[in-house]
Amino acid sequence: MADNQVYSAYSMANCVFTVDGRQVTGFADGDDALLIEWTAPLGVAKVGADGCAVVSFSADQSATITIKLLQSSPFNQFLMNKAKQLRGGMQKPFSVSFTDTASGESGSSATAVLIKAPNTTKGSSASTREWQIFCAVWSEDQISYS
Repeated sequence: MADNQVYSAYSMANCVFTVDGRQVTGFADGDDALLIEWTAPLGVAKVGADGCAVVSFSADQSATITIKLLQSSPFNQFLMNKAKQLRGGMQKPFSVSFTDTASGESGSSATAVLIKAPNTTKGSSASTREWQIFCAVWSEDQISYS
């Protein structure tokens, strides 16, 4: 009898995320250390009283990226410097990119800005620092699932 099961594997070690050309290191644990969320749904359906329907499709291509870093990640300082620049009036967009080298999944934006810096917390254990980056246009590369 032939074994028709397909083996696959996943590792965060195969995922590369860069901000302004620098690879992010020191991700926190958990299944959401890197989260890329579209800002708007693909479309919104509306059904009239008589049952006729229409779907309005959005032209919005923006996304918000949330990254969670260990308190000890050297990348916190890099992002903190970007936050200081923003607070000082320098709002220059930067590039971000993501690649999963195992699956080929990838995406990027040339128009990203930092929109949320983490709260500073101190306690008996190291904390997680959560950053948010807004991308005016997020482009996902096409991958084949065949």
